[in-house]
Amino acid sequence: MKSKDVKFGFVALLALSIFVPTSAGFTVSGALFIDVVSPGEEILHEITVTIDEDSSPQNMIAVIGGFATTPEGADYMLDPDDDIGPYTARPFLIVSPERFQLQPGEPQKVLVTGTVPEDIGAGGRYALVGIKTEPDPTGNVAVTTAILVPVLLQIDGSEIVETGEITDLEVLESDEGVIVALMFENTGNYHYKPIVEAVIKGEDGDDIATATPQQSFSSVRPSNSWISKMNFDLDEELAPGTYTVEARAIKEDGTVLDTEETTFEV
Repeated sequence: MKSKDVKFGFVALLALSIFVPTSAGFTVSGALFIDVVSPGEEILHEITVTIDEDSSPQNMIAVIGGFATTPEGADYMLDPDDDIGPYTARPFLIVSPERFQLQPGEPQKVLVTGTVPEDIGAGGRYALVGIKTEPDPTGNVAVTTAILVPVLLQIDGSEIVETGEITDLEVLESDEGVIVALMFENTGNYHYKPIVEAVIKGEDGDDIATATPQQSFSSVRPSNSWISKMNFDLDEELAPGTYTVEARAIKEDGTVLDTEETTFEV
C-alpha cells in the first residue's frame, strides 16, 4: 500500500460554448457513436439534427475534435494541436457536411466516416463530434449552442487493459464532518467506471467510520482522471489524535485497482 499526504491543485475551465444535447429547440438522433472496429475497416455513423418548426433557420458547422473530460466529469472538445494522446480517433475521422443551414422542421443528416488505420494498436479510441451554431460573422459576442456526440471505438481482437491509480488523496476541512477528496487516473487502454471506497482508522487500527462508495457517473477514458469526494457519517466528533484514511479503487466486478492512505490530525 502506498502512503502519501498531498494537496490538490484545481483548474477552473471556462467554456466558450454551452453544450446542450437536445435543448435550444434541437432534436438529435445518433447522439452516441459506439462500435467495435477492426484495423483497415471503413466505418460510418449517421447523426440527424432537427430544429423546431417555430425556430429560425440556423447556420451550422460540424467538426471532429479530441475527447476531453474535466476531473469533475464535464466533457469538452480538444483542438487538434492539443489532441496528441495515443487513444484519439480524431485523425482518421471525417465529418460531412462541415457547414449547412438547418431549416425548421427539416432533418439534416451529418455523416461521420473514416478508415481505421492498419496499425491502430489495442484498446479504445475516442473523439467528439461537435455540431454548433456558426459564430456571428460581424464579430459580435454571442452564445454558441453546440451538440457533442461522443465517439467510443473498441479495437476488435485487441487486448483490453483496465488498470488505474489513485494519484491524490486528501482530507478536506469541513464543518460537515470528514470529507476525503480522491483523484483517480485510468492508466489502462480502455474506458470503464471505477468505484472508490474509504475508511477511517484510529491509532489502534480499528475502523471508526466508512464512507459511502462512489462510482464515476460516466466512464473514465485512458489517461483521464476523475475526482471523487466522499463523506464520512460519524456518530460523534472525533477525539483529538492521529487518524488514517485508507482508500481503494475497484472495478465493478470487485477487482482492486489501487489502494492509498493518508493521515490527518484532530
